[in-house]
Amino acid sequence: MQNTTVRKWVILFLILLFPSLLYVFLSTGKHQIIRLPHFGPKEFIAEPGKKRVDTTYYSIPSFVLIDQNQTEVSLSTIDKNTKVFSFICIDCENSPSKRILAELAQLQLQFEKRTDLKFISLVVDAENVDSLKYQNFIQESNPSASLWKICKTENQLAKNFATNSLLIEDYSENKGSSFFVIIDRNNHIRGYYNGAEYLEVKEMIDAIKVLKAEEFIPKKNS
Repeated sequence: MQNTTVRKWVILFLILLFPSLLYVFLSTGKHQIIRLPHFGPKEFIAEPGKKRVDTTYYSIPSFVLIDQNQTEVSLSTIDKNTKVFSFICIDCENSPSKRILAELAQLQLQFEKRTDLKFISLVVDAENVDSLKYQNFIQESNPSASLWKICKTENQLAKNFATNSLLIEDYSENKGSSFFVIIDRNNHIRGYYNGAEYLEVKEMIDAIKVLKAEEFIPKKNS
């Protein structure tokens, strides 16, 4: 009986101590946590009187989209969320969209419990698709209202957003893009992954998990 009581106290002590041990482990700099790279232009700023040089990373500019439920999607409505952008073409020939849609259907199932993650798909040929066909497309895709946002947009606006905001180099007006683009909770670009390639989609899934782990790594003081 006494041994059981002691064991319970030891377990309780370890549970209470674990957060502190984790913080020490993450802040010593001796752990091997993989960090994702940042993409886009960056600026280095030296603080007066300090040896540390701060880095300011590129942040995507503000945007306003409307999803399948006529709800606004913008940086203010999905603040502090990890965002995964993709570009879908409903009627484009030789487009990777079918493969990307199939991956998105699986991704929303895999991450259905994540409330801090959003998949945002821009339909690049919505202006050329009649409303009935578009509604059928939405029903067939069956996007989660909270996790997967499918947004109508004009072709030129989609192109501008892809090339100027997300810095995608191979965007095609006729096909959109095969890339998923990961944006972290601070609106920095953290990765490009080809949605038509199975192995790259797997890498992206790991990257999404790495971004979540990065949130628990404390910033070091100078």
